[in-house]
Amino acid sequence: MGMTRILRAVGGFLRWWRAELAGCLPGPVRRFFQARPGMVLVDVSGPEAVVMRCRDGRCEEVGRFAAPPGGGAGDGEGAGDVAHGRRVLLANGAARARTALRLSPARALGKRLALPLAAEAELRNVLYHQIESLTPFRAEEACFGYRVVGRDRRAGELTVELTVVPRTFVDAALRRARSWGIRPGVVDVGTGSPAAAPEINLISGTGAPRSDPWARITGMLSVLALGLALAAALIPLKQAGDRADRLIGEAAALRRASEKVLALRRERDALERRVRFVAARKGGTRPVLAALAEIARILPKDTWLEAFSLDRPEIRISGYSASAASLIGRIDASPLFRKPRFRSPVTRSADEALERFNISFEFAPTTQGKGE
Repeated sequence: MGMTRILRAVGGFLRWWRAELAGCLPGPVRRFFQARPGMVLVDVSGPEAVVMRCRDGRCEEVGRFAAPPGGGAGDGEGAGDVAHGRRVLLANGAARARTALRLSPARALGKRLALPLAAEAELRNVLYHQIESLTPFRAEEACFGYRVVGRDRRAGELTVELTVVPRTFVDAALRRARSWGIRPGVVDVGTGSPAAAPEINLISGTGAPRSDPWARITGMLSVLALGLALAAALIPLKQAGDRADRLIGEAAALRRASEKVLALRRERDALERRVRFVAARKGGTRPVLAALAEIARILPKDTWLEAFSLDRPEIRISGYSASAASLIGRIDASPLFRKPRFRSPVTRSADEALERFNISFEFAPTTQGKGE
């Protein structure tokens, strides 16, 4: 039992180590390994699923099959389409090779960012924590990938292309791929040449960065487990198993202690926010209830608020509306508000019926007109 735990921990450490090393490699080198012989790319960005084999950064078509509709995330194939897709993939070695999935860019949001060069060491961590400010998505609702397109060492600047896709879109595409008998290890978006090998991996951006406290604890435990596995080759297996059990118990205690510390920090942060909220209310700004009442008065009936925040003097609202563009004029026409603007691009809801918006504006001065 103890040896099984050791081997599982060593395997987890090696997978983590390989992923971290791959993230540190330059783009051309990373693409070389991603496109090693035997990699099968299934491009579902069009009306048909195109099967390609990739080598040396280039992909060559070897087959295709019908995959309607949805451009990569639909589940509308019949049983015959699924069976045919399985046969085409099996004939081209997808069952034995590493597989990748290429999605339609229709649901992807791309941004080019200029960051300090020093951010490259923790680039994925930096991008993860900026998802909510750069896109209309919450971090846990999105998958993201990135590539470095330029380094200006003289100016100390790093240029990065960020691609963000809704998590539901990626999950649906992966379910569809599993119905064809494959489990892709790489998911990218078809924005460039159809023959180009994948340059990003949206799957690696589906969760919080590894630099959070839990990842550091996991890394430490993996290193300890690897050292224990090496020692187990030199000492009796029973002693190695007993030591592993003790370490696992200590790790469980450390995890429980860490959870308590994080819970206390969350409570502290919540108290600080409440104190700041009360202090802001005493500063002489218009009451929050007055702002909410005015917003409720001016917004049309086909509009729903998802979030409201007040950080004097700025107010932010987000939600869904049949016409997000008309909200700017309604807010600007109110005597209580001024300077309305969109904080992020307007996007469509999942059912395409409404528009998702994120708008900020300010209280109008109490002693002056809005035009002054």
